[in-house]
Amino acid sequence: MIKDLPAEFRPDRPDRTTFGDGLMLLATAVMTGGSLGMIPEEPVWGVIGALFFGFGLYAQLFGHLWTLARRRSPGPAESLAPFGRTLRRGNPAGYGSLLRVLAGLQGRRRIRRRRSAAMLEFLAAQPALRAGLFHHAHRGELDLSTFVERLAADPRDPLVAALSSLHADGRVRERAVAAMASAPHRGHVPFLVERAVEWAPQVRSAALTALRDQLAAGPLILQDLRREYARVERRRHAPGVAELLPAG
Repeated sequence: MIKDLPAEFRPDRPDRTTFGDGLMLLATAVMTGGSLGMIPEEPVWGVIGALFFGFGLYAQLFGHLWTLARRRSPGPAESLAPFGRTLRRGNPAGYGSLLRVLAGLQGRRRIRRRRSAAMLEFLAAQPALRAGLFHHAHRGELDLSTFVERLAADPRDPLVAALSSLHADGRVRERAVAAMASAPHRGHVPFLVERAVEWAPQVRSAALTALRDQLAAGPLILQDLRREYARVERRRHAPGVAELLPAG
């Protein structure tokens, strides 16, 4: 999946192991072996040396294996960082690439929700990236079918519910809002605000109710809601969101 992305969206890879790193690993292994060989004649120093160099050998091996694993399978933050840096409104093909990466990074079901939450938090912290996502979804230029299918199977997946709320079908948007209401997440606020100012009254009402309930349960989202209201305040149905904000 990663290798098929345009170059500007490929994640930064950790540096490869250098010749110097390999030489250091070999030297540490030799010193560990030498220390072990000293134990029969110099037990105290042999054990101290074996422990010292053995720990160093273990740390180096772990570091090399960790670097290899990251190169082969970068995590959500590393995979999405290039999109946050370069992807903006006006590039629907780029947003298509973003959605493919988001769908692929979710992984197996047992770890999907944890990864989904991390990816949703990334999107929530990237207003310029989200603006383009909302724009191209509204224009029907993005394929959200993968997330809509997953919504039926796992409506409590936070990313799936958020992205399904951008679908062209109002019935899907309504189900997605209901899913966000039943499994609240702070990263849902921008998506719920987007639905709270849309044209369909059923979706709009459900989104406002979900926002009201989240505010009552955790006032920490108030700052997020104020920021998102500033984004939509010129829209026709923005007064509904304004009514949720405390005076002053």
